[in-house]
Amino acid sequence: MGTMYLICGVPASEKDRLVAEAGKAPGTSVVSLEGIRRELYPGEPYRRGQVHTTFQLFHERMVEILERGDDLVIDDVARLRTDRARHLRRAKHYRYKTVCIFCDTAVQKAIADYRHRPTEEQRKADKYYIRHVFHSFEEPDLAEGWDEIYRKREQPGDGGLRS
Repeated sequence: MGTMYLICGVPASEKDRLVAEAGKAPGTSVVSLEGIRRELYPGEPYRRGQVHTTFQLFHERMVEILERGDDLVIDDVARLRTDRARHLRRAKHYRYKTVCIFCDTAVQKAIADYRHRPTEEQRKADKYYIRHVFHSFEEPDLAEGWDEIYRKREQPGDGGLRS
């Protein structure tokens, strides 16, 4: 039985760094929606028409990894319970342990950090998008079916979802 790690949170909440670290472990594979989008549409700004093909390939790769039995690290905003439920159902079907790592970052910090990213990234997730995701984010809960949940936070009282 492997472990599925979902690393979720608003854009610019340091998910990429955590995913890169976790993906170094032997027998671990990473699936990233943004990574797949970049692979399919290199150099192109994000467009709604890219969503279906990107999600389809994302889910195909996820199933391949689960069938192999590798540990799986998922990089996804997953702001809604329904978004996370899709990942949980698949992992539970393959009898995986499920761990959610919630990057709880203050909206002001995420916006400030995003200014340092490449121009393509700024077009995709500008400050309005980050604010929208932050204010509509449903905090992960064990009642969703997770075996474990961890919160990564800069500092208590930093303006995250539950300061």
